[in-house]
Formats: sequence, structure tokens, C-alpha cells
Amino acid sequence: MPGAREERHLFEFDGGTISLDFVNTVSGMRAGNDPRDRVVTYPDLVYWAAQIGLIDDRQAAALYDRAEREPGHAAHAHAEAIRRREALHDVVLAVLSAAQGPVSAALVHAANAAASPAGQPWRPRAEMPIARIRP
Repeated sequence: MPGAREERHLFEFDGGTISLDFVNTVSGMRAGNDPRDRVVTYPDLVYWAAQIGLIDDRQAAALYDRAEREPGHAAHAHAEAIRRREALHDVVLAVLSAAQGPVSAALVHAANAAASPAGQPWRPRAEMPIARIRP
């Protein structure tokens, strides 16, 4: 299935924040019959970041070039971004559920997963995880 860059997809940035707009790169309900992930490759991730204004065209071109030279690093960066996107999705769902009851351990676990690299404990830090899209 082609991704956003190949289709020249124009993202809708109506989540109110960059992080929610990133969660919304999956169209449709994830539990439904036809969810559509628009960020299926590292170039799609760069394409999204350029559209939302995290990087400019020059930076995007440099990242596309580097991804071609270092496909393994690009694949790892893409996988990490998607892992964090899905963890953030879980946080959002848990927060919505918590509005109707107590905060659960699942929320804490999902928040930790969104905030820290795979397999590492969460530590507060200044940079935002979504800014780490470079391979």
C-alpha cells in the first residue's frame, strides 16, 4: 500500500497539537475494518514533518538523501516513531477513559512507552520525542 509521500497526500492538521496530528496520521478507527496508516515508510514520516512545519524543504531533502544512504537507520527511526505514535494513541484513549474513572496502570505504562526509547525506563528530558525523526 503506497504511503503519503508517494500519493502526495495532504494531511489535515486538526488535532490541536503536533502530537495529536501525528496520532491522526492513521485515518479511520484503528479497531475498525479499514484503518489507513499514511506514514508507512521513513520518507512518509519526513513528508509529514515537512507538511506540519517541523522541518523545511532543505532539511527534508537532506533526510531523504540520508535515508537512501542509510536505509537501516531510516527504518529504525521510522519504527521508533510509529511505536511512539501508537503509544501516544494508547495514552489518549486511556485519558479519555480516565475521564470516566480512575487513572489506570495502563495509562502510566503507555505514557512511559511514548516518552522513552524501546526497552529503556522513562526519564524526564527537555526534547520532544517527535523531534527525533532523523535516522
